Amino acid sequence: MRRALPFLAAALVLTACAESTPGTPSAGSAPTTTASGSSQPSGSAKPSTSATPKKRPKTINIKDVDPCTLLAASARQQLGLDAEPKATRNDLYRSPACDVGRRDFKYSVQIVTVTTVGLNWYFDGSFDVEPTAAEIGGFPGVYATNAKNPFHCYAAIDVSDGQMVDVLASSLGQNLKPDQLCELARNAATEVVATLMK
Repeated sequence: MRRALPFLAAALVLTACAESTPGTPSAGSAPTTTASGSSQPSGSAKPSTSATPKKRPKTINIKDVDPCTLLAASARQQLGLDAEPKATRNDLYRSPACDVGRRDFKYSVQIVTVTTVGLNWYFDGSFDVEPTAAEIGGFPGVYATNAKNPFHCYAAIDVSDGQMVDVLASSLGQNLKPDQLCELARNAATEVVATLMK
């Protein structure tokens, strides 16, 4: 199953260009670690074919959570996401989403508060990706890539039974290498957890 990416089309309506600020992701340089820290060094997790059972530090019902509130302004600045967050909807999950990009369109992040499926969706064959079970901010999580599309990297956090926060980092063209995109997804997901735990 291919993943719908409505935020890419939305990003095209943004205007103006801005130079990336020091310490933020830009073409040719890896995204920096955020204040919360990366949850896992790049490439250190081993692929898994099933979700690794792990107890959540707390159960969080995200049914009424606005995904645009999950990346604080300071986190967006550190990640180089200088465009205004835009509320949207992810048709694949039938759930609210938030597109957070850059004014120069180099890369973007979509955050989805998923209440229609849980983390196992990544592992049961429903999604055409290569998943890696992981821990994200103390929560069970997953990182995923698709070799056919190196310009997307996914991170998802198990927050409740049948619920997850899904984070997709995407780059237009070759602005970021796959490992840089995955670092961006990891850092954004870690910041999302920090917000949810407040």
